[in-house]
Amino acid sequence: MWLLQKRIEEADNLVRFIYNQCKSSTTTDNFMDSSVVNVRNAVRQYTGNIVTKMMFSRSYFGEGRKGGGHGLEEEEHVNSLFTSLAYLHAFSPSDYLSCLRVFDLDGHQKMVKEALSIINKHHDPIVDERMIQWRNGEKREVEDILEVFITIRDSKGEPLLSELMIEIVDNPAQAAEWAMAEMINQPEIMQKAVEEIDRVVGKERLVQESDIMQEALRFHPMAPFNVPHLSMADAVVASYFIPKGSHVLLSRVGLGRNPIKVQTRAAYE
Repeated sequence: MWLLQKRIEEADNLVRFIYNQCKSSTTTDNFMDSSVVNVRNAVRQYTGNIVTKMMFSRSYFGEGRKGGGHGLEEEEHVNSLFTSLAYLHAFSPSDYLSCLRVFDLDGHQKMVKEALSIINKHHDPIVDERMIQWRNGEKREVEDILEVFITIRDSKGEPLLSELMIEIVDNPAQAAEWAMAEMINQPEIMQKAVEEIDRVVGKERLVQESDIMQEALRFHPMAPFNVPHLSMADAVVASYFIPKGSHVLLSRVGLGRNPIKVQTRAAYE
């Protein structure tokens, strides 16, 4: 419940930001330019702010923000998170020829290191400050996820904060962007969505998490394939023989759009 309230605060900030963007269009001469909302930027910042809010109990790293928007520090932070994600599924010859890793031929290693450096630049001061507070007895109650994960460390003794943020920041943003794209390209779906919100939610309150369906995640997954897995033993899955040592790639698009799978899920629900 304490995390739900943090997510609600960020949802309110997103609504305020979009409202202010649209409101500004009525007070400027160039209507077309001022009324445009960059959906990708808005939803990425929103999901990034939700994660930082739940992680650090704050959604900004600079002096704050106005109108529900974001500052340069937040934009730099979120862009670095998505840069790291962009190379997670990127093809690299060194993944198959380990002898090439030292050369970093495609430059992926350098770009990911730079992105992680920016992420840690924002995270480390908060983590260090919080650790000192706990060590000195200034804090006694868990306030956010940071204080849960601050004692969980990787093999090098570092907190597993960046990994957690990278894992969860992209799917909601991508789903929201694709959902908007589908509705813009198909106005009848947009109209149906508006009518459903008016009927189910009404106009007396804001849309809540419990009102949202995750259909966009199924129809437009974040990446076409899951992260590659390695078969540790011979196995038979769905009548397919998978030899030991095989690289296994699961198609998210195929799983989400397979009529048999979708019908089975619908029947189960």
